[in-house]
Amino acid sequence: MQALDSGAAVLYPTTLEIAGTCGFILSIALFLWAAISLSKSIRRLTRLEAILWLTIVLIIPIVGPLLWLSSNGRMLRRNKSL
Repeated sequence: MQALDSGAAVLYPTTLEIAGTCGFILSIALFLWAAISLSKSIRRLTRLEAILWLTIVLIIPIVGPLLWLSSNGRMLRRNKSL
């Protein structure tokens, strides 16, 4: 076997880098899911509600989309019963 050159460094991602990348991908996926869900139910919301939800989803990276996705079903069921 040939030994590695002392000047050659092999770079491996650290656990923190992997976790950060996974968190970033998760936040992008949650944002896209919430944005698509919000755009599908935009007709059932008032203009103020839509702007408020979009602002929450954009400003608060992971919590905002989770709030929208968790409250979306209850809100739509309540609006259908009216």
